[in-house]
Amino acid sequence: MSSAADGKNTGIMPMVSDYIAVWLSRHTNTAPVRIPVVYLDITSKCNSACVTCNVGKSTRGGADELTTDEITSLIPGMKQLGVKLVSIGGGEPTMRDDLVDCIAAFRNCGIRTHMNTNGLAVTASRAKELARAGLSVVHISLDSADRAEYEIIRGVDGLEAVLNTIKYFRSCVPPVPVGINVTLTSLNENSLRDIVEMCVPLDVSRIQFTPVHAHMQHRGISGKVFDKLKPVDMTKLMKTLLDMELQLKKRNIRTNSHYFLEHLQNAYRPVRTVPCVAGFLFVIIDSFGNVMPCYEYASGGNIRKNELVSIINSPGFKASKERVKTCVAPCLDVGSAEPAIGFHLPYICLHPYEIYCRARQYF
Repeated sequence: MSSAADGKNTGIMPMVSDYIAVWLSRHTNTAPVRIPVVYLDITSKCNSACVTCNVGKSTRGGADELTTDEITSLIPGMKQLGVKLVSIGGGEPTMRDDLVDCIAAFRNCGIRTHMNTNGLAVTASRAKELARAGLSVVHISLDSADRAEYEIIRGVDGLEAVLNTIKYFRSCVPPVPVGINVTLTSLNENSLRDIVEMCVPLDVSRIQFTPVHAHMQHRGISGKVFDKLKPVDMTKLMKTLLDMELQLKKRNIRTNSHYFLEHLQNAYRPVRTVPCVAGFLFVIIDSFGNVMPCYEYASGGNIRKNELVSIINSPGFKASKERVKTCVAPCLDVGSAEPAIGFHLPYICLHPYEIYCRARQYF
């Protein structure tokens, strides 16, 4: 399913090399030799109306978003920075007509692509097009196994469409690996096992959980709404997820790291679970071209004004990374916390094979 052509390094030495480069940059505050991952949010538009998300409610977008040419113009800079994976998100990326073209452009230059989607607008033919273009992995949001509960959380009656999308990607030749993203809230904390039992027969390879949050790109959610969305019993939730971790392993389905689940209660505490690697392991580029270590800290750089490499090496980006290193914002978002755990030396020493397997998913 992978080859040198799609940018996947199957040997351990490239992983070790990337780890050393990221670790040195993070702990010596030197300019990055390489940044292996880019989170590229190609649109702020969305066809869901999730109570847990504020992204699709933006009034900005459309013609102001990056064009196809602007997106593909990032590739030389990405190659110079040693980017191996572009994780495409939004908004909802399938709302862009040029999605296939963007994925193909990355694939043709040896960069793998993952996509995060709500799965509402994917037909069987679109799934095949995305697979042929070179999509490596698709992560699909699914917050309930109950149709009515799904609609309450996601704002649309879309459960059947999501289940069909999973089947479409698994029916491609070869099948596209499917991961399931579950946002943990008070609305679904007691029905998580139902989600798992629904997804297991669909041949998904990963089911991961992330607590609802109101920072980074979701900071516009009001405090009252957020307080109602937070899981009620974090201790019980953590025990449930740790038990499900064991059950999923027996079924050969990956989930969150044990470390992530053990520290779930830190999701709403002003503490740093592990040293953050935002700006060192990965950078974010939003749909308007802004480049930042993390949505919490803007760097002032924009690809419409400067080249990607120049932004990464700029004083503004360096200052943003310094803020990341001292940040104690409540943050246990999967996209930020799990990569940091994977680069946390004590955890690597205790779980080398797990880290190796997790790294292979990306590189």
